[in-house]
Amino acid sequence: MSCASRKEDSRPSHADAKGRGGAVMHPATIELMHEQVRTIYRAATGADLGAIQQSSPSEQAPADSEIERSFAELDALARRNPAIGERVPPFSFTPLVNLIDAGSDLLVEVAAPGVEETDVHVEATERRLRVSGVRRGESVSDGRVYLHAEIPRGPFSRVLELPCAVDPQPHVDVRSGVIVVCLRKR
Repeated sequence: MSCASRKEDSRPSHADAKGRGGAVMHPATIELMHEQVRTIYRAATGADLGAIQQSSPSEQAPADSEIERSFAELDALARRNPAIGERVPPFSFTPLVNLIDAGSDLLVEVAAPGVEETDVHVEATERRLRVSGVRRGESVSDGRVYLHAEIPRGPFSRVLELPCAVDPQPHVDVRSGVIVVCLRKR
């Protein structure tokens, strides 16, 4: 398998938009955070949470880092109670990877079942590769509730130090739950 048969990754970065304190959170991550809060509420109370209200443009929204910290605290709190934690899917995950020497190319396989190609972002430099994205998962609503939840949803990221210099233009393909990144060696 060579990089010539792969398409280049020309999709925008999940962190292209900049805001206070750096990158702005990817909209899919925010949407999944809302869904996770609804799931935690449903697991804790047995009832559905009403619509989550967005802050008005005149209100200053908290920094993304503050939102992420508060969200992590809520998720950790839910996991401390086994009756709740068992019914809430893990938020975020670290996918397994394979790094393969394929002669003139390096191939990186990232296990990410359920991830759509449009939700994957790949950044490469001469000696480093970052593969990130988001797994959306199915929204549980309409009276349905998780009885047991283990399949994670939400953001993921893997950074690999590469064993040799590569062309920083990755060729990316997503098939059968595996993100395949092909990098031409220099």
